[in-house]
Amino acid sequence: HAQALYLSNNFSAAAKVLAADIEADEKAGKAPTEEQLQLLANAYQQQRESAGYARAMEKLVAHYPKKDYWLSVLHGIVTRPGYSEKLAVDLARLKLATGTLRTATEYLEAAQLSLQEGFPMEASQIIELGYGTGLLGAGAEADRHKRLKDMAAKHLAEDRKALAQDESQAGDAKDGKTLFNDGYNYVLHGNSSKGLAMMEKGLKLGTGFRRPEHAKLQLAHAYHLAGQNQKAIQTYRTVQGNDGAASIARLWIIRLGRNGGAA
Repeated sequence: HAQALYLSNNFSAAAKVLAADIEADEKAGKAPTEEQLQLLANAYQQQRESAGYARAMEKLVAHYPKKDYWLSVLHGIVTRPGYSEKLAVDLARLKLATGTLRTATEYLEAAQLSLQEGFPMEASQIIELGYGTGLLGAGAEADRHKRLKDMAAKHLAEDRKALAQDESQAGDAKDGKTLFNDGYNYVLHGNSSKGLAMMEKGLKLGTGFRRPEHAKLQLAHAYHLAGQNQKAIQTYRTVQGNDGAASIARLWIIRLGRNGGAA
């Protein structure tokens, strides 16, 4: 029925029928078929109905987490009106988790973003993964990759030294955002109980945050890195706003909820 409507170019009616069928399936605990979801996404796309299309694509990655669907959904976030460029580092973290960083440039940009934010540990991990895939360390740009790798390693060594010195007076006289970022750094370095406590305290203090919704994404990611996926999901559920932050949060919930939160 829905297919006939779709084929006769009645996309709006097709979408209505499909959406109702899919909702009924989900209520009954049945997964909608991949074909149904694809057809729904296409029906919305034909009507330039971007919100509906985004919802349909989110359902596709939830039930059928293929790389192509992830790529499409992540591309959708960036191209939607109102998207904030300041989410680039959060988007990179999600791409890393879903295996959708596809080029040397994407790995380099992700690593540079982490370095700029002051997290050389994260940058170094991204670079290592890039080398592991063979995308970094090869081709005409191999020297440039090596320079970034060395720079991240140098910053990381300085970072480790600073953290060791900071142990004694951690948390003194800092604004909320500084405390929060220092805490994230501790989590990256494997000291998650201390780091998460600092992040939670920093967020409560509330000083220095220009984008609290983005901070929640970072806190949720820190819970995930610390192996506390239920807490990560709870935190992602609190993220709001129309700049793409809430969309990234929803996709993390799908990603962590789908396979019991396994990486």
